[in-house]
Amino acid sequence: MRIVLYGVVVSVVALLAAAAFVVLSSSGDRSAGGTTTEITDPAQIDTVAVAFVQNPYTDDYEITRIAGYLDNLGDKTIVSAALEIQLLGKDGGKDELVQYEVLNVPPHTRKSFDANAGTIPGPRTAEVKIVGLRVSE
Repeated sequence: MRIVLYGVVVSVVALLAAAAFVVLSSSGDRSAGGTTTEITDPAQIDTVAVAFVQNPYTDDYEITRIAGYLDNLGDKTIVSAALEIQLLGKDGGKDELVQYEVLNVPPHTRKSFDANAGTIPGPRTAEVKIVGLRVSE
């Protein structure tokens, strides 16, 4: 009896988790108006958003972190901003590239982020570039 009851409970929990995943994943791409526009032209991106990063730091767990922010300069919500954070070594060479996504930045606001770059030995400096935006319509 206990084994059957346990199996039923596990099945119900699995079904609820699957249903929650479907609901969350289907609603994640919707903005307030339901449609979005993709922006990949660098000149147009520069009129809509600005990104900034500090040089990386190492946290208490020896993980390299990159703190920064994204400013939404436009009148529409940025649903998604794709960033490329280039890490440079002491000699200025391009050592690592971190891709990061900032989500849901309302118009005329700043959103901070703290990206995980993994375990990277030695000091680095960072440069950020916005490579794509999705904005609400």
